[in-house]
Amino acid sequence: MPALAIEEKVRKLLALARDQEGTPEADAFYSKAFDLMARYGLEQHQVELGSSEPDVVHRTMDLSGSYTDMQFGLLHHLAQALHCRVVASKKYRSTVVHQANLFGLRRHVERVELLFSVLNATMVAQAQTVGRTVRARRSFMHGFSVGIFHRLAAAESQVATESTSYSLVLINDFEKATVLLNEWARAQGMSVASYTSRRSNHAGAFAAGGAAADRADLGQTRVSGFRALSA
Repeated sequence: MPALAIEEKVRKLLALARDQEGTPEADAFYSKAFDLMARYGLEQHQVELGSSEPDVVHRTMDLSGSYTDMQFGLLHHLAQALHCRVVASKKYRSTVVHQANLFGLRRHVERVELLFSVLNATMVAQAQTVGRTVRARRSFMHGFSVGIFHRLAAAESQVATESTSYSLVLINDFEKATVLLNEWARAQGMSVASYTSRRSNHAGAFAAGGAAADRADLGQTRVSGFRALSA
């Protein structure tokens, strides 16, 4: 199926899931969308066989609005599930993330971008309906991101079990994304190191976010006077 046809179909499935949130139908629409994304990744790999080396690309993505660090958290989990790497710079002692840098094979990066463009808006909108505190909303978004990761990773794993060679390809794809990330960081004069948020979660809101994802470890690095959040 052509890429544009896949994109249109996935967007429609996710829109249907959003409109019927909280119902068994919504769960089915989310599952279908993620399965379609996974199978599209395999199809694109098969198309590339015998051709030149697939492109490994770097995309810059701007983040805006409220809770940009939580938006980046969703992007991180999408990238992790789809064999990419992502970093984002932010000012020291600030939670605001202005920009993310995404690395991976073109077919994976395009899938991350598509899903993020739809799921990010859904996550932020739903978070506004959860509790009255910032902590509850942030916890919901964290739970949503983790839930999406598990569903996407399961879909990818299911497709990979159908082809042993494809399983090995996906490992290699992630390694290629890591190489490009490291080359970019060196060119920028940056170093990448792990950082873990110390914020506590609101248990109920976190669970609600995970449940919303079902119906549908943020790595962070410090760079000079900025922090970069890394998958």
